[in-house]
Amino acid sequence: MLETTEGESIEVPAEELKAVFFVRSFEGDSGYKERKSYTGRGPGRKIYIRFADNESLIGHTEGDTPWQGGYFLTKPERGKTGFFVRPADSESNNTKVYVFNSAVKDITLIG
Repeated sequence: MLETTEGESIEVPAEELKAVFFVRSFEGDSGYKERKSYTGRGPGRKIYIRFADNESLIGHTEGDTPWQGGYFLTKPERGKTGFFVRPADSESNNTKVYVFNSAVKDITLIG
């Protein structure tokens, strides 16, 4: 549920969401260009995600991914709505991202 400025709540079905972004600051820095490369080791496996809207995210998986084996993973396991990713850029305003399976076009696990 989302709350509007008037105090009303709006229900948004999960399949209509792309991701939930956990941020350091709600203001962010519009001038910051997020690095799209791995700058060191992080927890989990390296992952490249391309969303249905052609935006992309690179980072490290947190926990299990809801896909079966392989490098190009397109078929989510039943009952799993998504998974967590920590962005590769440690200076990003996003500290963690919950990615909804329904918004994913393609995933590549890297190493």
